[in-house]
Order: sequence, then C-alpha cells, then structure tokens
Amino acid sequence: MPLTPALSFAAFVFWLLALPMDGPLAAAAGVRNPSLWFLPAHILALVLAGLMPAAIPLRRLVPAAVPGVLLLTLATGFWPAGAPWLLFLLGICAAPLLLAAGQSMGGTPNPVRQVVIGLVAGNLALLLLPLSASGNPWFLLAAVLPLLLFLTQPYPRQPPRELPAEVWRYLPLILIYHLSGGLMYGHLFPAYQQHAVFPGLELIFYIAAVGIAARVVRIRLETPLLCGFFFAMLAFVLLQWGPAVNASMYAMQTGAGFVDFFLLAFLLRREIPLRAFALGNAFLCLGLFAGGLLGRHLDAAPRGIATAGNLVLYSSLLILFLAARSTARPVSTEDEKESPPNFTETLKPAAVTQMPCNIRLLLSERECLVLSYSLTGQTYRETAEKLAISESSVKTYMKRIYEKLEVSGRKELLERLANF
Repeated sequence: MPLTPALSFAAFVFWLLALPMDGPLAAAAGVRNPSLWFLPAHILALVLAGLMPAAIPLRRLVPAAVPGVLLLTLATGFWPAGAPWLLFLLGICAAPLLLAAGQSMGGTPNPVRQVVIGLVAGNLALLLLPLSASGNPWFLLAAVLPLLLFLTQPYPRQPPRELPAEVWRYLPLILIYHLSGGLMYGHLFPAYQQHAVFPGLELIFYIAAVGIAARVVRIRLETPLLCGFFFAMLAFVLLQWGPAVNASMYAMQTGAGFVDFFLLAFLLRREIPLRAFALGNAFLCLGLFAGGLLGRHLDAAPRGIATAGNLVLYSSLLILFLAARSTARPVSTEDEKESPPNFTETLKPAAVTQMPCNIRLLLSERECLVLSYSLTGQTYRETAEKLAISESSVKTYMKRIYEKLEVSGRKELLERLANF
C-alpha cells in the first residue's frame, strides 16, 4: 500500500492543528483566534473548487500553493500584527493542498486505510509538538516543512461531473454536527487549557476513536455517526458539571474522531472524490466556524451552550434518521436500457444504489457497477460490453474489489457479502 498520500495528508492535518485551527504554535507566536480569519477564506476556496464547472488543475496549483503556505506560515510567526491578513491568504492557499491530499488518497486501492493513517499520524505529531514548542517563530518550520511531500506526487486532472445525490444527503448532517463541535470548542477549550490534568490526552481519545470507527463502519454505514452523536451529547451533559471539564473534552474529541473518519472515508469512495471532498470539507469548516462564533457569544453561559448544543445534535439525529429511511427510487424501464459510454445516470440507480451502504463505502461507484454485474452472473466480457470498457479493465476492477473486501476469490467474496 502506498504511504505517501497518507503521509501528505498527515502533514496537512499536523500543520492545520498546530497553527490555523487555534493550535499551540499560534499561541506561542502570540496570534489569537487564528481560525476566525483562516476558516472563512478556506471555506470560500473549497466551495468554489467544488462548484466550478471545469476540472481543478491541481498539478499547477500545488507547486504554487506549497511555497505560498510555507512563506505565509513563517510570516505569521515573525509578524503577529499582520496575522489576520496572512491567515486569510493561508486559507486560500491551503485549499489546493487539502484537495490534493484527497485526490491522492482516493486514487489508492484502500482509501479508508489512508484516512486512518493520515488522521492518526497527524494527531500523534501534534501530541509531540507541545513538548518542544516555545515563543520562537522558527518552530513553525516543524509544522510547515512536512508539506513539501505534496511536491512528490502526480496529480492527474479529474473530469468534472455532477455530484451523486447521496453526497448531498449527508452534507447538511455534517454541517449541523460540526456546528455543535464549534460551539463546544469555543467555550470548552480555553477552560480545558487551564484545568487539563494530562495536556494532550484528548488527542489519544481522538486517535482511538478513529481506529474504532474503521472497524465499526463495517457493521453499518451510519455507525460512526451515531457514535459521534452519542459522545458529543455526553460532552454537553458533562459541561454542565464544572469539575468534569476534562471528561467533557475527552468525550468531545472521541465524537469528533468518529465523525471525521466517516466524512473523509465516505467522500473518498465517491466516483468523483475531488469535488465531493471539496464540498464535504467546506461544510465541515463552515460548521466549526459558525459554532465557534456562537460559542464565544455564549461563553459566560455554560448551561446555554449545553442546551444549544444538544438541540443542534438532536436535529442532526433527526436528519440522520430521515436519511436512513430514504430509499433508492424504483427502477424504471429506462433504467433497464443498456447504458452508452461514460456511465450515464440511468445506469447508476439500478446497479449502484442496490448495493449495501457498507459496500458502497468501501468501493467506488464504478467498482460497485462491476460487482453488481458479476453477482448477476455476467461474464467479464458481457460486463465489459455493458459498461463500454475493456475486459482487462473489468478484471482489474474485480482484483481491486477482492483486495478491498479482503477475499481471495469469488467463493470468499460471496461469503463476505452475506455477512454485510
């Protein structure tokens, strides 16, 4: 399994948490609330990337974005007075790097493992950073130099296509959940910094949640989301009990680990991961930004924060319930017609949406198509004719399916599918 995509993503996560997302390096450099300047520009850049009709030219943007992020990061440490504008520019420059990380991981045989490695490694690096961080702005190099990994990978241009309806179904849910997360962090994190029993232990809870989520997602697609909701609600309950500020932070970080894993793994298994990755992360950042602003306004009223947070989470659960109840539309006579090249929308509902949610999370839409035809008894040649691809391509897709589902042949494949 190639590790460079996962390590590049880990480098981005480490840099993001260390500086623009109110990290320890920002505090060491004397920059207050950097996320309030970074997030609006980052959200705008991601939304434009996700909605633009043309293909995103990452192979041209990344070589310019990497030195831009490096220079702006260092300038933030040496010139704190200009940090707001520097962070705004950083939000724009960082968007191509996030998209590049998504495209690289989505192009690997097992994007889910890439997500786990990236999130775990990035948070572990942050856990080690406070042991040596100080007011010296040169420590910012430790956070920004690993981003040079982005210059070592190719980024082929992806053709623009419409986003599947399944992606839009979950984006409001992600927005509402992270609104509650931003609301909590805006109030809880400053108090936690003052009363933390073991500083950095909250990252261990996040890492553990990511590892568990990679396992429980095999049970049901929404399982990590439900776990995230549970721990977030627990965090808001504990917030009302003053001495439990540490437990509240641990619960919140655990919930965030579950939800972040779900979002990234879900988006990377789409047929067009680049645009889905852009809009999905834009909704995540928008929720954090809006929740952070609201949390600062309610800073003196912890009970108000707890009440507002739980209302937001209950709304999220309602959306999740409605999403789970929604079913694929019935197959019409037009859906049964043979599809012309380029995978028309008439084929997708019949072949893709009938697959279990767990399978659709692990496989791309095209792999789901090939698997669907294979399970109906079609030969490789017949499948290739229906999908307007070569027979060798069908064999390649089946090989990837076997690898992702961890089976060695058709018999094990059928046994594994029966357990989903």
